[in-house]
Amino acid sequence: MSVLPSHAEIHARREQPCTLRYLSDAEGAAALDAVLSSVGERTEVGGYERFSLFFQADEGAGPRQGLYTVGFADGIRWDMFLVPVERVGTRIVYQACFNRSLPT
Repeated sequence: MSVLPSHAEIHARREQPCTLRYLSDAEGAAALDAVLSSVGERTEVGGYERFSLFFQADEGAGPRQGLYTVGFADGIRWDMFLVPVERVGTRIVYQACFNRSLPT
């Protein structure tokens, strides 16, 4: 599992194209073309930071909730749990929510 970078590093990739590869798919299975469409505002509460990400992706084999590898053209890869939350035209919107402890 990859380590998710900081909110600022993620935010810098907003609107960048990426691919979503469902981790349970067989090796070599097609990835979905996607865009990191939105990075939610970061808040800190009780020693935790909270924010969410939204991706818009091609429909592919149909929306599936689960672990995905998000890949960018420069080779950066993040593993995260994505949930399909809505359909926009022919695209599916996926959301990832984060609530993680702040470094001490």
